[in-house]
Amino acid sequence: MVRTTGRLHVPDFVVIEAKDATMDVNTFVKEALLEADNYARHRKLDRSRVEGVAVVKRRGKNWKESFVLTTLSEYLGLEAQ
Repeated sequence: MVRTTGRLHVPDFVVIEAKDATMDVNTFVKEALLEADNYARHRKLDRSRVEGVAVVKRRGKNWKESFVLTTLSEYLGLEAQ
């Protein structure tokens, strides 16, 4: 991932919120980011070291065909405004 400074953003930890349910993008991403916040807080880590993503299995597809959801700011490692 590339930050706006041009430096590569590679998180140390990725927290995955796994789902096998009807698609609800807003809820799934919100839960994934909350889990990433909790993970960082409980381990006394800087939040920028932890990335939160939601992995949603597609109906009738192999798990390898799942969707991976997050926000653009989370993906690029941008500061929250």
